[in-house]
Amino acid sequence: MDFVGIFKTLHELNYRGAFLIEMWTEKAKEPVLEIIQARRWIEARMQEGGFTC
Repeated sequence: MDFVGIFKTLHELNYRGAFLIEMWTEKAKEPVLEIIQARRWIEARMQEGGFTC
């Protein structure tokens, strides 16, 4: 999925709504760490798309 492209389009449309990201990690030994890493990854894609996190 082209997350950067999606975020660029939303930014160009001046989107100011909420973002909801669903994640599950059934087999992770450190689920909180997995969530932190996933959040950092998606925030980096959002920044590439023009958003400030």
